[in-house]
Amino acid sequence: MQISRTLFIVAAATIGMASTVHAETLRLAHASSSSSLIQQAAVLFAEAVKEQSGGDLTVQIFPDGQLGD
Repeated sequence: MQISRTLFIVAAATIGMASTVHAETLRLAHASSSSSLIQQAAVLFAEAVKEQSGGDLTVQIFPDGQLGD
């Protein structure tokens, strides 16, 4: 009986934690120019990630080698 009660408490706590998900921002860097096809693909990727995650994930793009080596 004690095991069942413990499992119930753990399951309830897990369900409660699932509702506290927060948004995350991913950084995507590349060395191509901001007018290149790679940049256009990166923008499409960022839009798809945002749409598929329901806005929980966003992608911040850094073209032109902005983040360095």
